[in-house]
Amino acid sequence: YIECRLTALARDELFDPDLTDYVSSYDGRKQEPVVLPARIPLLLMLGADGIAVGLSTRILPHNFNELLDAQVAILQKRSFAAFPDFPQGGLMDTAAYEKGRGSVRVRARIETRDPQTLVVREVPFGATTDSIISSIEEAGRKGKIKLRAISDFTAESAEIEVQLQPEQDAGRAVEALYAFTQCEVQVASRIMVIRDGKPTEMDVEEVLRHNTDRLLELLKRRLKVQQRKLNEDLHRKTLVQVFVGSRLYKAIEACQTADEVEQAVRSGLEPFRP
Repeated sequence: YIECRLTALARDELFDPDLTDYVSSYDGRKQEPVVLPARIPLLLMLGADGIAVGLSTRILPHNFNELLDAQVAILQKRSFAAFPDFPQGGLMDTAAYEKGRGSVRVRARIETRDPQTLVVREVPFGATTDSIISSIEEAGRKGKIKLRAISDFTAESAEIEVQLQPEQDAGRAVEALYAFTQCEVQVASRIMVIRDGKPTEMDVEEVLRHNTDRLLELLKRRLKVQQRKLNEDLHRKTLVQVFVGSRLYKAIEACQTADEVEQAVRSGLEPFRP
């Protein structure tokens, strides 16, 4: 993609021209970064999903604050744990997550408005309101749940109203929704990444430790760049101070050519070389 809208966090933490290695673009007309010097654990924060020949990856998104807490724990040599966190909300069972090598079970959040009305407030990861409605209608056709009507009032957040037949018990209906529809799904996790130019399977802990090591390296490189710029600035200001304070400009007033000016400046600065 050639364009995207960036948040302030992305602009501050993903880009640094002084720390970025560039290569020629596909047509050789411009330069493009090999990899962005991200100072945040972007891979686990956003997640990823993709396939290649003989390979696949599915990295679930994680909570940004929890990832930063985990990195602090790594630096302080404390134990830590990090689990997925989905923007759609819902309920999650992480018993089989196994640091990203297993799976999680995710449920929609269902509330009982009255004995004949259920409301789906949050949808599980990977599902949409349309797919949930379709799966509920399919379960109704198969007789798994006795439905009267389904209404979708989703706006900023999900709100699917499920109206039950009078003979349908609300508690059993909730159990049926979890058992026979997309109100409950199992999401597998496999963290396959490119490391040192090769596909490598890692877990959440290994990725976070790698991100933390890279963060320290980037911070050290940034400090060295700042030190170099400050030294150059100090040197430049020192030259100006010497030139003006010692009135070296007086020596060039009688010069007739550029070569004479350069020689006069060099001679005047010579006592200050140290």
